[in-house]
Amino acid sequence: MSRSKWKGPFLDLALLNPNFSKKELNVWSRRSNIPFTFIGKNIYVHNGLGFKKVPIDLKRVGFKFGTFVPTRKFVKKLKSKK
Repeated sequence: MSRSKWKGPFLDLALLNPNFSKKELNVWSRRSNIPFTFIGKNIYVHNGLGFKKVPIDLKRVGFKFGTFVPTRKFVKKLKSKK
């Protein structure tokens, strides 16, 4: 189920700070939507162990930060030789 349209997109209060002028920002809130004001910036999103770099462009606006940073490591299963 999606969020109500009258509420608008969810943004964490730490991301609403108007004084951030750095081109790089650490984000712990993976559930926040990416706003238009972040276009052209490099955002570091927390994946549980560290931060992964996510460059923001027009195609990523409206999605959630957690969409672009996986939290689980893919392990390829090898066939056993008999």
